[in-house]
Amino acid sequence: MKPESDVDAAIGSERAQFVDLVGTEISAIWRNVTRLGGQCVAALYLSDAPLSMDDLATQLGRSKSNVFANLKALQSLGIVRRVRVAGSARDHFELAAQYPDVLVIAFARHLSHTLKDKSTGLGSISGRLDALARGPREKDVATRVARLSETYAAVGALIDGLLPPAGQPHDLVTILGRVDPGLVGEAMAVLRAQRG
Repeated sequence: MKPESDVDAAIGSERAQFVDLVGTEISAIWRNVTRLGGQCVAALYLSDAPLSMDDLATQLGRSKSNVFANLKALQSLGIVRRVRVAGSARDHFELAAQYPDVLVIAFARHLSHTLKDKSTGLGSISGRLDALARGPREKDVATRVARLSETYAAVGALIDGLLPPAGQPHDLVTILGRVDPGLVGEAMAVLRAQRG
């Protein structure tokens, strides 16, 4: 049997690896969140209670200003929320929902917005291409771009249809359990039509 200090060191090492892994994962998804922001998410997940900026800065060995900047970005994504803790004048933070559901839903919202933006841009391009087209080859290019725009819009709508309204609980099991087969069918019909 290992001495208690060896076990504590091993647990600390594994915890640090988890915090770093989550930090890397989150910073790879959102440009406005650094690895430290992801580490804040991991620390909040592992904590039994909300943590203050001071707590997070101490645990992660980083400055409060860097922690604060990342918490603001995480708040804007709906991943963390600020809470008051009785008897404390400091703001504390906790995950906005259970982990990893909160990340998956935030990522899905981000993807949906990205797809809608791309669809809008492609729709504008296809309209301009269509207006400028002088022959069938150019019309075909405009049609292809329009199909891509419709595909992005359909997938974005599918994602939106699966997500709970803002402010409602983030529970992947519930979300997946209420998937409307008609919604999936509509998206599949659009995709099939795009592929001719």
